[in-house]
Amino acid sequence: MFGALVVRELRSHMLTYRFTLSACLLFTLIVGSSLILGFSYDRQLSAYSESKNAREQKLSESTDFQTLRWQGMQQEKPPNPLSVFTVGLERELSRSVTISNRQPKLGRSKYSSALYTLFPPPDLLYIVNIVGSLLAVLFAFNAISGDHEDGTLRLVMSNAVPRHMVLLSKWAGGYLALMVPFLGSMLAALLLISALTSFRLTSAEWGAFGAMLGVAALYLSVFYTLALAISVYTR
Repeated sequence: MFGALVVRELRSHMLTYRFTLSACLLFTLIVGSSLILGFSYDRQLSAYSESKNAREQKLSESTDFQTLRWQGMQQEKPPNPLSVFTVGLERELSRSVTISNRQPKLGRSKYSSALYTLFPPPDLLYIVNIVGSLLAVLFAFNAISGDHEDGTLRLVMSNAVPRHMVLLSKWAGGYLALMVPFLGSMLAALLLISALTSFRLTSAEWGAFGAMLGVAALYLSVFYTLALAISVYTR
């Protein structure tokens, strides 16, 4: 019975314009953001390789170690492949450090500009935080109250179905309807950036990527649960 109720709820969401528009919006934002940051990652990777080659050439051609100590050597931080999805601490940390006999000097982050403060990069964190939470509320705000007004809730409750099972099926079906376009968009973005850019993940980075998706799913579930609770209360 629980499975049938979940399938019914999922189907009712997927046949609405709300689901179609949400799927198109998430696909456009997530894939577009990943491609933009993916091409930026390619440029950072090229710049890092050039800087590394220049540093190695300078070391091989240097004959005066004392002068080299005073001038210092600039060490670049390799770009993080996960920055394709979320910028993270790249906004705060510098990408280079100059090492000499004086105090090490940190380079400026490219995100230290006030422009990036006003208009942060449209990464996955931004999309989930703003768009995803609004969509979660949109999917759940009338899950119970809407069925009560339509009379379908009374029809379901006329059967020998426990109330907690109806509520859990509402939560599971609606949450699955929200996660299907989100995970589908993430899969499409992953395939496209793997094909069009130099994006590659190690085993440890795959674990971090999975944890990132898990946190995003948990974040969306919190907003969906709150909206569903409000819908139950207003019934």
